[in-house]
Amino acid sequence: MGEAAKEMTEQPLGERVLSRIRGDVLSLKLAPGEVVSERSLETTYGVSRTPIRQALAELIREGLVVKAERGYAIAPFDLQQLEEIFEYREIVEDAAIRLACERATPEELDAILRTVMRA
Repeated sequence: MGEAAKEMTEQPLGERVLSRIRGDVLSLKLAPGEVVSERSLETTYGVSRTPIRQALAELIREGLVVKAERGYAIAPFDLQQLEEIFEYREIVEDAAIRLACERATPEELDAILRTVMRA
């Protein structure tokens, strides 16, 4: 069993469900504005209502899900805000990479290069 799969099975059920739903929201498998119910999520993820409710409560706190008239809805996203986030990430990630390269030893740089070449 791979490390990621092993870590996933060692997580409590509620955390695994939260990770799966969050992943489906972020990958747009669950579309922005899509209405979902606890019952439909129970069926989709094959778990009882308690971990679904826990996951939904956390996703509401994270702003990925909102309460709807009938159940819940995947939060819509603002394209302007998304564009600003990507611009910000580009600036921050560029600076982080530059700093890491300036501070890395030649051996660390070689290891990074090997990792990049494998990808």
